[in-house]
Amino acid sequence: MKRIGIMIANISSVYAMDLLASIFDHAGKKGVQVFVFAGTHTNGFLRSLNDSAIKYTNYNYQCNVVYDYYKFCNLDAIIVSAGTFSGFLYGKTLTQFLESFGDIPIVVTEQENDVSKYSIVRTDNYASQYQLCEHLIRERGCKKILILAGPENNDDAIERLTAIKDCIRDNGLEFTDEMLEYGDFSPGVQEQATRLLAHNMDADAVMCGNDLMAEAVYKVCSNIGLKVGKDIIVTGFDDAAVCTQLSPTLTTVGQDIDKIAETALDLAIELIGGGEHRALKIPSKVILRGSSSRLECFDPEFFTNSLQAANDKYDLLLKQVFLISNISHDMLLNVDDERAFYASAAEKLVSLGCNYAWMMLMEEPKAREATEVWECPDELYMVIKIEDSIPEVFCKHDDIRINQEIGIGHFRNAAEDTLFDTSGGKTLFPIFSGAMQYGLLMVDSNADMMYPIQLAISQIATAMTYYTQHNEIVEHSVQLEGDSMTDDLTQMLNTRGISQAMERYASFMADSEPSMRLLVVELNNLKEIRDKKGHDEGDVAILTMAEALSSVFMGDHYMVAHVGDDEFAIIVMDSYYESPEEERERLEDYCDTLNQDIFREYYIEPVIGYLDFVLREDTKVEDLIKEAEMTLAEDRKNRRNSAMKEF
Repeated sequence: MKRIGIMIANISSVYAMDLLASIFDHAGKKGVQVFVFAGTHTNGFLRSLNDSAIKYTNYNYQCNVVYDYYKFCNLDAIIVSAGTFSGFLYGKTLTQFLESFGDIPIVVTEQENDVSKYSIVRTDNYASQYQLCEHLIRERGCKKILILAGPENNDDAIERLTAIKDCIRDNGLEFTDEMLEYGDFSPGVQEQATRLLAHNMDADAVMCGNDLMAEAVYKVCSNIGLKVGKDIIVTGFDDAAVCTQLSPTLTTVGQDIDKIAETALDLAIELIGGGEHRALKIPSKVILRGSSSRLECFDPEFFTNSLQAANDKYDLLLKQVFLISNISHDMLLNVDDERAFYASAAEKLVSLGCNYAWMMLMEEPKAREATEVWECPDELYMVIKIEDSIPEVFCKHDDIRINQEIGIGHFRNAAEDTLFDTSGGKTLFPIFSGAMQYGLLMVDSNADMMYPIQLAISQIATAMTYYTQHNEIVEHSVQLEGDSMTDDLTQMLNTRGISQAMERYASFMADSEPSMRLLVVELNNLKEIRDKKGHDEGDVAILTMAEALSSVFMGDHYMVAHVGDDEFAIIVMDSYYESPEEERERLEDYCDTLNQDIFREYYIEPVIGYLDFVLREDTKVEDLIKEAEMTLAEDRKNRRNSAMKEF
């Protein structure tokens, strides 16, 4: 069976998803096996979900290590969706990227290139975009047309922009620099759209480089009181599903994505058979809808399509959100059992609809910064195998491995020489969290599964981070035994113990410098309890607070220590995991429950302070504790003046 790799980025885009769906369909009909190497999101896509999500794009470069795993797949040809890579090659030019695959025959889509080296298939962007612009001028009477173009270095975006500019010029209309903004083909371009309209309030139309950016223009128009289709015309490009979900429905140019996919596969098969390189263009067509009608009307197509889409997706979305949100939590419940840890992830993948999946890890996790050259591992070992929805889990010592010579086509058990077949289409995703790379997840190809699988991988990677940290801490804890690192009364780490544990952890995490939090908790009015109830009862109060802290701050997110007679310190391993207010509330609720004990004559009450910090190799826990203690005074004002209950 012929093996064809699909190199694609920005898989959050509708175009990329539609292209993959068509490739999977035609690959099955043509009897070829495809391996999809799924790259990064655009920053704009993440901004469109949540402004705070943009911080995760600091590690977008990690996604692109997946392309080097082609070395494991024994590919006969490669299709590169070049248009989706604009701005996401992180230091490489497209030519350098293409050359990195050596002598493997390559088909390039959506981008001009050297036809002597590569076959090319592209949409004819120019003719239909020119036709649509001319329709707005001659049939709709538009005199001032704004442009929200795609990326400046994207060939499709350049061709669409050129067509509009040529049409405006040919019809004798004015065009200035303030009538043009550039976006990234994502919905996260509201800033550019706002600026464009603010500088051109008398505009008749906005022509967008694709449909997702047109969706952003709709939102901006609504915000400033413009009615699309009546006050202003908006157009897109691609004919994505969103076109008929907007109100009014979106006028656009339809790409024949299905034809692009089929042609790219045909060209790849030709090259495998020794054929010559060819360059082909696929026609596109203008699709007129409500956004260019200049009429304000009820749009039944919009409501019918929107309601149907919502009904179709609602139940599936609820299931996926519930399953994905619990992946890391459930994995970490089994952090002390390697097989159960991975079994939890396998069960969730099956529940999400993965009939076939393989999770493979590097011998050791590897930190990689953006400026570092990635070195693809020579070998991976398998921890999860799902076939026909039946999961099987392995530990590292089971020694089921692949290397570049054997390839992903088969997995070999080193002990039994057993082969595991992986026929059919597959999509490969890198498993990483922050700067740490862990390995690879390969699943059976299904375009509809791209989003949930990516989210699931984020959860798995988060669990992997804490699992790795946990194992390191366990090893260090063994070393600490017998070294007077624990408090005699509570059996918790003491100041020396938590300091040395954090020093080792800081050395282990030196490349990532994680954001952490220190909570200091003082047992309020301990001196009064000792004075009135005796020293032994004071010890009971300390042990009760220790039990409360161990119960509330349980698991590998936390490190709890008794650092003074009435004082405790809690290291929160990830300050983004929970807010200090939420941590405070959980502890106070637990203590309130303890204080309902009618046989205890005093209150167990915490005074709480905290300090957020970035862990570095020179971080000193003692200094952090002193700084955090300065925040106790404010919280003490809100606490009881006496620990004694009144009966």
